[in-house]
Amino acid sequence: MKRSHTCFGFILVFSCLATAGSLAGGCSKTLVWGWHTYLPYASYNQKIGQWSGLDVDLISEHLSAVGCPVKLIERPSKRALKELKLGRIDMVAAASFTDERNQYGRFSIAYRPEKIVLFFRRGEARRYPLSNFSDVITNKLKIATGLGGWYGEEYGKLKKVPKFRKNLILTNDVGNRFRMLIRERTDVVIEDLFSGIENLRKQNALGRAEVHNYALYSDNVHLLFSRKTVTENDIIQINKALMTMIKSPTYRRVFGTELAVK
Repeated sequence: MKRSHTCFGFILVFSCLATAGSLAGGCSKTLVWGWHTYLPYASYNQKIGQWSGLDVDLISEHLSAVGCPVKLIERPSKRALKELKLGRIDMVAAASFTDERNQYGRFSIAYRPEKIVLFFRRGEARRYPLSNFSDVITNKLKIATGLGGWYGEEYGKLKKVPKFRKNLILTNDVGNRFRMLIRERTDVVIEDLFSGIENLRKQNALGRAEVHNYALYSDNVHLLFSRKTVTENDIIQINKALMTMIKSPTYRRVFGTELAVK
């Protein structure tokens, strides 16, 4: 895996990562990590073959420190989950806990918060005072979001409703979803708060969109590992690394506070 040694650009200001100190232990193998460009958490530069991003830098540094090196390969989220289930890759990041995923994968401890929100064009959110997510059907809103993502139980239930599905646009390209919003090809983008802000910033469009006060889903995310290829002992070592990461000054500078892990 090649990674950039420069700080990743984001709206927050933080220091470059210091290499974590070596700890005892180790995993049974190099972990193949499937992901795709998902700003600000991961970004792949195809021209130079380098990965960077908040999750990429923090996780890879701390896992390597406990003898669990990672190898990143480019995979869209839906395909990555399928390959993890089959044991073709070892891990994915930013995974919300679901019973289905728990059948074929092993979850790490939670490693960062996630808040899924609704992005509207500037000035339009107040037109739709949503009391629950099903109100999007009544308002006939076109919604763009990702393939393979978990956006909470409300979204999961509504996705089965034909009236909702016909107005749903699914695409792996987060940046394209926001271009569609700005160009009035969709009314709403469902996205992680920080990811949406960073994609809008990259498009010089922060002033052209806004977040609705109705938050769709908020929880902590995990690393998810294939039960076919990753052992329980590997998870023990990985969780040690994540606990160290969560308590680090760098983590607090990036996410504002130490994550409370139960």
